[in-house]
Amino acid sequence: MSLNQYLDTSNKLVSVTPNTPLPIAPSGTQNTAARAVGGLAAGQFTVSTTAGIAVPARAGRSAVTITNLGTTDVFIGPSGVTATTGHLLPGIKGASITVPTSAAIYAIIAAGSQAVSYLDTF
Repeated sequence: MSLNQYLDTSNKLVSVTPNTPLPIAPSGTQNTAARAVGGLAAGQFTVSTTAGIAVPARAGRSAVTITNLGTTDVFIGPSGVTATTGHLLPGIKGASITVPTSAAIYAIIAAGSQAVSYLDTF
């Protein structure tokens, strides 16, 4: 597999270009479609008080970096994450965490809404 390819959900190798978005299916408001560029895919997600997929699962991903784009605390974790059980991504603009996983990452906040961005590394 080259840096401009990914495996779809049926493990079929698919080629992408910087102008061809990777398929994503978040549970919240997706602001920017993920795009593959040289082994990276990036996107944004608006987190709300209902847990949703902030970063979709991706076969072949080695790690994902999630960055808080504002000043509201965000809590991340697996499906079912809550504001009391999730891992804190502090409400500091630019606060980031890198997680070595290909699994989906869910996010929730206690009140309001907050944008986060992510950067997948393949």
